[in-house]
Amino acid sequence: MAPTISCKVAVNNGGFAVGCGTCALGIFNITSYQAADDVDILRGKHQIAFGVDFIRTRDVQENHYQDDGVFNFSGQL
Repeated sequence: MAPTISCKVAVNNGGFAVGCGTCALGIFNITSYQAADDVDILRGKHQIAFGVDFIRTRDVQENHYQDDGVFNFSGQL
């Protein structure tokens, strides 16, 4: 499926604006992994321990604020 591109033009007093600040969706998919291992051995009074830690973090964000931007042209320098 081809992406859809939309652009809006607004004419105002002394210039015009091009763009669509909220037409495109900003999607940020972040997946991170972390792994750790633990080993604990004491011989005096006997202690033994093992451990494994595995973390998967998934963060999905959608941002609709000024994704494409709006550009204003007024003819002034």
